[in-house]
Amino acid sequence: MKALKKLIFVFALSLFCVIEAQAWSRQVHAQIAEAAMLRLDPEAQAYYWRLLESAPQKGMTFNDLSPWVDSVRNEPLKELYPAAVPVALQRWAGQHSTRWHWTNAQLVQQDGAENCRFTNAGQLEKVLPDLKRALAEDLSPEQELITLAFFMHLIEDAHQPLHTITMQRKNCQKDTRG
Repeated sequence: MKALKKLIFVFALSLFCVIEAQAWSRQVHAQIAEAAMLRLDPEAQAYYWRLLESAPQKGMTFNDLSPWVDSVRNEPLKELYPAAVPVALQRWAGQHSTRWHWTNAQLVQQDGAENCRFTNAGQLEKVLPDLKRALAEDLSPEQELITLAFFMHLIEDAHQPLHTITMQRKNCQKDTRG
């Protein structure tokens, strides 16, 4: 648990080290994960390297975990966990994670869009607390690694400005996601 708290802190801190302003591509997700890993003490690094032996795909590195989440966003969560979905994530078990990657924290409406119905809201702010609770559970290595991958990826997405705002135009058109 001590290593997890340290990882979360270092991981959040490393988000501020990304200089390029761009959408979080696979490469940027991997760079953020690498920066977080490099800032961990050797004991914590060793813990996560051992945990990688339970990776969803053979030969994955720590840098592969976060980008992997985008590759499975259309699969139901229950199909990603080999044994069981963590208790804190049970309400999401039958759903895919596509809408987890953004939030509509700020809705910008043009004049005339006040009567438009807003649909397709992101769920980022709803799932993050559940992922944090899941990481505090007594998880198998496989469960912990998958949950950690989602947590890392979504924390990165939460710091991507184009994942946290949406616009609705007066003709009720909107962008696809946050």
